[in-house]
Amino acid sequence: MRNRHARLLSAPQRFGKYELLELVGKGGMAEVFLARASGPKGFARQLAIKRILPHMSQDEEFVEMFVHEAKLSAALTHGSIVPIYEFGEVDDQLVLAMEYVDGTNLRTLQREVRLRCDRFPPEVAVYVAAEVLRALGHAHARKDHDGSPLGLVHRDVSPSNVLLSRGGEVKLCDFGIAKAASRHTVSGRLKGKFSYMSPEQANGKAVDARSDLFSVGVVLWEMLSGSKLFQGDSDLSVLDQVRAAEIRELPPLGVHGEDLLRKTVERALQPDPADRFPDASTFATPLRTFLAQAADVDPSQLLAALVSSVDGTDGSSPEATPQSGVAPSKVAPEPPAPEAERTTGDVGPRSEAPKPPQVSAEAHVARSDLRAAIPRRRALLWAAGAVALTGLVVLVALLASSDEPPALVATPLAPEGSTFAPRA
Repeated sequence: MRNRHARLLSAPQRFGKYELLELVGKGGMAEVFLARASGPKGFARQLAIKRILPHMSQDEEFVEMFVHEAKLSAALTHGSIVPIYEFGEVDDQLVLAMEYVDGTNLRTLQREVRLRCDRFPPEVAVYVAAEVLRALGHAHARKDHDGSPLGLVHRDVSPSNVLLSRGGEVKLCDFGIAKAASRHTVSGRLKGKFSYMSPEQANGKAVDARSDLFSVGVVLWEMLSGSKLFQGDSDLSVLDQVRAAEIRELPPLGVHGEDLLRKTVERALQPDPADRFPDASTFATPLRTFLAQAADVDPSQLLAALVSSVDGTDGSSPEATPQSGVAPSKVAPEPPAPEAERTTGDVGPRSEAPKPPQVSAEAHVARSDLRAAIPRRRALLWAAGAVALTGLVVLVALLASSDEPPALVATPLAPEGSTFAPRA
């Protein structure tokens, strides 16, 4: 569960009060390490250390975003949000210490499912979306010291910012471009991944919590359909689709409660914010109803099995942004992310290459897949059993046709105590 930038350090490196153990993610602006913090009497704790790359320390806009992420994340305390432990400066480098999530991100998991020609389990898709909505509900409801709503909007709800642990947990990360109602954003500048923006965000208009709900709707649509909702050969072509909210119909899902699921996704993806769910809790209600109808399935256990079933290295592109402490999985390298997946840029025609994406607020490591993970060992055992059974039939036929009785009546086919037997 390592991304392709991940590498064990030849020896733990002292970095302030931390020991850096492994580089688990690196982007154009920051890098993330698996680290250890030690204390008295053998106390030790693993965490993720995210630090700005030296050349970015002079970029005032990025430094401001990094500091904003630290302050905002520290104020968000919720089980479905990656917590920030500390913020500081070591050797003139700004540093975030945060939870290390042992698992994968949703982007990697979706790619794994596609590579195995499998469908993302609908129960898992709905569960992931419902947990993200729990995190957003907490963030959207945050108030300042005077009790006034902060009006927080994440603005970058996308698969790479949804972390999935081997224990079946779902955590939202990267509040680096989150916006409070009082925080000014430069006009004509878009921040976020284009293909997960709401129409109003893509048009550069004011956004509120309902913009994040549209983004969750896009993520849910893609998990259920197994394909991208908005895709094109350039930023502008994708933005045009998002602005027009050109929503394709979901393919047949073949699950109980499909009508409820379709209506829920359809409402979440309405072009007009007034026609969407008013808040995260209201959006999550029909999703919880759908999960309750599948009472024989524990979606968190399904997710845990899915995440734990993939070994190896994340094939994320160089543009992929490190996130807080996950272990990406072993897959063939993915082509560079389409323009619409990159994180920031000026709106409008341009010929120069887009800016590198903003670093995701956390570096994670990945693993993925569950229903596609039907045990290969069992398949091999069945194949071996079939070959052995065929050989036995041929042997019996030869003995039956022989003129002389065999010297040995029978020979054990397996050591005494073997438990292998064909399933009835």
